[in-house]
This record gives sequence, structure tokens and C-alpha cells, in this order.
Amino acid sequence: MFGIIDLRFHHLHGKNARILNGGLTAQRPNAHGEFNDAIVISNRQLHEGEMFEVMIDKMVDRWSGSLEAGVTAIPPEDIDFPSTMTDIDYDTWMLSGSSVMRDGVTVMNNYRCDLDALVVGTRVGMMRHSDGSLHYYVNGEDQGTACENLPPGMSSRSPCFLQVLVSLLWCGVLVWH
Repeated sequence: MFGIIDLRFHHLHGKNARILNGGLTAQRPNAHGEFNDAIVISNRQLHEGEMFEVMIDKMVDRWSGSLEAGVTAIPPEDIDFPSTMTDIDYDTWMLSGSSVMRDGVTVMNNYRCDLDALVVGTRVGMMRHSDGSLHYYVNGEDQGTACENLPPGMSSRSPCFLQVLVSLLWCGVLVWH
């Protein structure tokens, strides 16, 4: 089992993001005035079958693309944090709005989950399954396969681009019966 307090936001992040609450909360202090440069990333890899879930505590509806979420094989110390996640052009799979992207290129439109439609209080999570697929979850409901063929043994870290205040809600292993 993975401990709830084990997975947190990493201390390295984009210049407009702040990590609070012992790594359990990420925010953008000047969200009304600044749009970019607020990528946050998990402090360790996301294991197969492990959920990384955040809750939207506050949201600025002034901007489109308030939340982007995905996984990357890039260690935090090797990331030159770009303006947005869509600018990461290698070893990254992500969801932006309802578009699934790999290495900065859209590979699927109209995915079931639309991050732009989420509201305060929504829980959004992601999980890498043992078959190499990445699934997103909204309020605990599986939205289906977003990405396939993630490399086996990939040390996935979970990055988020923030226009919202998110709190790490929980992480753990889902046991399928």
C-alpha cells in the first residue's frame, strides 16, 4: 500500500505557483493577473494502479484552460518549467480541456472528461493502469482510457498546470474486485 501522506506536490514548480500545507496544496497567488508559469508536479513517481487526485478548492473563471493534468517521465530537477504543460514536447501525456496530448501534440479530441468544464468542489484524478493506459477520474468516476502504451516501468510524475487552487485529496491503490 502507498501512504496517503507519501504523495505530495514537489517543492520545484513554475514561478507563479506556490506550494502550501506541507505539499498538499498548490495555488497561484495572483491568478487574476497572471495566466502562465504555474506548473506543479508530484514529489515522486506515480505507481501503477495508484490514484493521484486533487480537489478544486477555488477557481478563476477569467481564463480558458484553467487546469491541465497529465504524467511525465521527466524528473522535476530536469524540467525547465515552461509557461504551460502543452509546451513540454517529450515524455509527457496530458489532458488539456477535452484534448489528449502526447509530447505537446494533440492525439485525441473530445475525450469524455473536459477539464475546462470542472467547477469548485470537483475531484479530478488520474491513474496509470497495468496495461499501460492512463485514465482520468472525475469525482471518482472513471472517464475511460485517455492514453495507451505508456512505457512499462516509466517513472511517471503527475504534473498539473494551475489556474485553480487544488489540494491533494488522497492517493492510494484501487483494488479491483
